[in-house]
Amino acid sequence: MEKGGRPGRCAPHFAPPGSGWAGAAAGLGSAAGDWDVVVVDCHCGFQAGRYGVIPPAAFAAALPHVNPGGVIVVDDSWMFPELLVPRAGWEIHNFVGVGPSRYGVTSTAILRRLG
Repeated sequence: MEKGGRPGRCAPHFAPPGSGWAGAAAGLGSAAGDWDVVVVDCHCGFQAGRYGVIPPAAFAAALPHVNPGGVIVVDDSWMFPELLVPRAGWEIHNFVGVGPSRYGVTSTAILRRLG
């Protein structure tokens, strides 16, 4: 797949449990504007705080590395309402509904970088 004359690429990164936020954020690159899609989805393990620290840390690391028009997908966004605060240059869509293999309602948010 190509976009804007550049060859498409996919660089999945898996941070194993216990690797900490640095492991979760590794692989995002060091230059801003590297990615079209970043997915933040992990087993939290409730390692610290109410629902863990890895998803918020990975989200914060991803913010400056998303191309204009790119998205960050945050699974189980209901666990991290602090990620859904309005940000200049971003639009937020939070999809709420019944989730598979769980009781009750869950949510997934998609944040799109404007520009």
